[in-house]
Amino acid sequence: MADVSADRLFTRALSGAPDAVALTGDDGRTIDRGTLTGRAEELARDLRPGSVVAVCCTTEIEQTAAMLAVWRAGAACLLLDARHPRTRLQALVHEAGAATVLGAGLAPAPHPALAHDTAAVLRLAGTFVRLPERDLLDGLDRMRDSDLVTAGDRVLRMSSPAIDAGLWERVWPLAVGAHDVAVAPDRHADLDHVTGLIEDRRITVVQCEPSWLHRLAGQEWAGSLDSVRLVLCHGGPPRAGDVDRLRERAPGVTVLTGHGTSLADTYDEKPGPGATRPVVRGFSVDPSEVEQALAGHPAVASARVVVEADRLTAVLTPVPEKEVSPRELRAFLRRALPEQLIPEAFAPATATDEQATGPFVAPRDADEELLASIWAEVLRRSRVGVTDNFFDLGGDSVRAIQVAGRARAAGLDVRSEHLFAHQTVAELAIACDRLPAARGDGRDLAVVVDGSALDIVQRRFGASFGGQA
Repeated sequence: MADVSADRLFTRALSGAPDAVALTGDDGRTIDRGTLTGRAEELARDLRPGSVVAVCCTTEIEQTAAMLAVWRAGAACLLLDARHPRTRLQALVHEAGAATVLGAGLAPAPHPALAHDTAAVLRLAGTFVRLPERDLLDGLDRMRDSDLVTAGDRVLRMSSPAIDAGLWERVWPLAVGAHDVAVAPDRHADLDHVTGLIEDRRITVVQCEPSWLHRLAGQEWAGSLDSVRLVLCHGGPPRAGDVDRLRERAPGVTVLTGHGTSLADTYDEKPGPGATRPVVRGFSVDPSEVEQALAGHPAVASARVVVEADRLTAVLTPVPEKEVSPRELRAFLRRALPEQLIPEAFAPATATDEQATGPFVAPRDADEELLASIWAEVLRRSRVGVTDNFFDLGGDSVRAIQVAGRARAAGLDVRSEHLFAHQTVAELAIACDRLPAARGDGRDLAVVVDGSALDIVQRRFGASFGGQA
């Protein structure tokens, strides 16, 4: 597919039957293929090839048209959720280096990034990674070849554009010429509304997270799935028994659960292990974002956020002689975070939560000092010694990506896999090299992004690349 661009692929998919409905938006309005293509062409005229364009529109129709416009212009798309706090959105625009913002009235980044041959800029565990256009095209090729979703389908989706699955849920129906039906964001948790849409719109394919599969398999609603032939569940393995219960309730429905470790992995009818992301109330979440926001409160010395039973719990170490209530903390967090990232419970940290792995050994040179400060920031520790073990301090593969991204931004050639081989600051400082200074007027995202993070993104997206095993 070397001679095919994302723009050409979608233009070709939407060119047949221009009067056919391409999308039913979250407000109930529809747009046909011809009008959608024309709107994308109009928006693309003022966009610069090779730049990052943030898309933050208030309706799904405009969001989709803007996404297609970015690819028509040969730029990279950063999908944002307009419902999120404005301060958060503006910070993401600046951090990603977006030269242009479509919708929301946000200011572009003062130092635009270069993103040649890039289809999308994705945020993973607090770090921006690039999705090369060739990988988007490969993924779309697999989706089309799988024949899981075809031009005659009406596909329901209810993901936020800001989560990793949001991109793939949007492009799959468009790539095969299916009718995309979006659920209004404020109705994602409304079981009666969603099941009513399934019946009223005669939905044939449902894309959902494991938490929604659990609800569809339950007995708390009396709707019908007669029109549905396929449920595509991504974002991690479903709860035990949910697939069987849904099949019992709707014998004509095929349930495919997505998991896997690479782009080659596909939908499979057997739930299995694989790289998963925390999902709370149907939304992918990054606990480190909540931890960082909590650490900004003057009464919080450190915070650790855990995901348990479809909810977030914040474990806090308070500043001595300062008190704060859960209600005050929630109000504080809502200024910077979307609702799905607000913890439902707050608990005090125990002594073992802050216990070090051994005697503290202070950094001995500039590289150790830099790495120790990055570890402390990512792991929410007051200090990190050079002999402390990264994983004993609460590190994991997601936080390894964060450490690597920040270290590379600071000039050290660290990649996430290095932390598995060199698990202390002392070992890592010896193993990594200094990066050459970046040159040029633009800021290339490759300079500040851990390249290996893309592998993690691909593993997380494995469920969305089609192809039936």
